[in-house]
Amino acid sequence: MHFAKLSCAFFLLVLTGCGSDKSSYKSQPNPVRDLLIDRIFWTPKAIANRPGTRVNEHRFSITNTSSQHRYRQIQLRFDYFDDHFRRIDEKRVVIDREIEAATAVAIPPIQAGITHPLARSAEVRVEKAVAD
Repeated sequence: MHFAKLSCAFFLLVLTGCGSDKSSYKSQPNPVRDLLIDRIFWTPKAIANRPGTRVNEHRFSITNTSSQHRYRQIQLRFDYFDDHFRRIDEKRVVIDREIEAATAVAIPPIQAGITHPLARSAEVRVEKAVAD
């Protein structure tokens, strides 16, 4: 009998607690969660007046999956990897662009510094952004 009362009380606490946390979690802005980067292309491009030197050029789009928050001043981190998928370099860039809730935008090509000579692949991730 005592076990049944405890089980019922526990069930009611879990039921009432889960409902309130879930809605507040979704309503909080979180750019790392909400901003999806896709259609990613990385190209080490030659620099015309500097033979043998290449610059990292990135092309991609960003989708704001939030239905409530828009974001601006998006800080991105580009990681560069060698043949063995070890991270050998990183660059940070801030995009001064506003992305409305539930929209996708194509980002114009971004040049992010000189290409590391051993870089063979790259990835990009959102680090932070300002929510409005």
